[in-house]
Amino acid sequence: MEQKFCPYFFLSLSMLFPALFSCYNRAMNDIELKDGERVNQLFSSDVKIIQNREVFSYSIDSVLLSRFPKLPNRGLIVDLCAGNGAVGLFASTRTKATIVGVEIQERLADMAERSIQLNGLSDRMSMITDDLKICPTISLVVKSTLFSVILPTLKWTSIPI
Repeated sequence: MEQKFCPYFFLSLSMLFPALFSCYNRAMNDIELKDGERVNQLFSSDVKIIQNREVFSYSIDSVLLSRFPKLPNRGLIVDLCAGNGAVGLFASTRTKATIVGVEIQERLADMAERSIQLNGLSDRMSMITDDLKICPTISLVVKSTLFSVILPTLKWTSIPI
């Protein structure tokens, strides 16, 4: 028996169920992707991250680092050397704490900012573009509170300031 080609089978899901995808499409229309950029999303997470092959792209290390520490439910988490914000974005799914990323490279910090907007996290996540060696904005952000720091060396610690 000969099988016949059914063109309707290949209609995109977004055309069949536009209500399911309207929120994502609306968010994507508001976020500008620059040359070479793409949006990646893990199957196990709703987090969308803007990446570019020419600069840092997250890997399994970022996912594991975000899941390794016991995160506080509230307070302040600082992600040092945040890159494109992947660790902080993944961590945001496990806490309601405010997350501040610090990144020296403007291009990566910009991608992180747009990823924060794409995920609707602007109310509790932000980026600082600065050099950690001379970063006075960190002391302005943390004031004299106890905060947790996500370090790129896989160490997790609470530091009183």
